Amino acid sequence: MGLLTEMIHRAYAPLAAQGLHYWATHQSVEDTIERCGQGETWVAEIDRRLVGTITLSPPERPGGAPWYDRPDVAKFNQFCVDPSAQGAGVGRGLMDRVESRAAELGARHLGCDTSEQALGLIALYERRGYVFVENVDWRPDVNYLSVILSLELG
Repeated sequence: MGLLTEMIHRAYAPLAAQGLHYWATHQSVEDTIERCGQGETWVAEIDRRLVGTITLSPPERPGGAPWYDRPDVAKFNQFCVDPSAQGAGVGRGLMDRVESRAAELGARHLGCDTSEQALGLIALYERRGYVFVENVDWRPDVNYLSVILSLELG
């Protein structure tokens, strides 16, 4: 899990440089293990090198926000692609997989959250069909107000 944690830190470093204190910018190996254990975690490799990850929490697992607590909503987190592999389709592949798997698990919606200041990430999700659902305040665990975005599945 050390290599996974290091890759997550690299992927989230540009957000940290913007002053955004995502959990993933500083999580420990133990945090990575715990977060992966919240659902199903996939990793992506290129030439046997770890370059991406995403974790899907099934619909029956409460998520700590009104939208996530609905029984028909799955969520994903800890989604990232190593900077060296961005633009190679890794993120698209991970998103395709998690959206398909959420539907297989019976979810009608798939949600995620990010900083309301992360306009590039919000735009990426919106291009995939995700829409704003609600704000959630995870402070003091993070230092920003979050937006929850959700995709209606199938």
